[in-house]
Amino acid sequence: MAGTLVRAFGLVLVEAVYPAVELDDLDWWECWQRADDASVRVIQEWNARKRGRLRPLPGRPPAGADKFIRFLDLVADSMFGGGLTRAELRAEAARLLETYPQP
Repeated sequence: MAGTLVRAFGLVLVEAVYPAVELDDLDWWECWQRADDASVRVIQEWNARKRGRLRPLPGRPPAGADKFIRFLDLVADSMFGGGLTRAELRAEAARLLETYPQP
């Protein structure tokens, strides 16, 4: 009964949270790290421009930064019952790292 009510409100049962993610899963850890680095670099660039510094900061976001940042969204969606399965996350991580091998 409670589960039906939870789903009726569009919520996710606690047991369903994090089904596709193991935080120590090394199969996608490198991709996650690249995504995190890319997002930090983009935020630094945005803050510099906000402060009036129009020249780009030294060092550019890694190749495919936008794709890696979108990977963060895929992982977050998967943590709450949507998004991709663990196997799909690993496959997407491998594809990204193969497509953009250099940070």
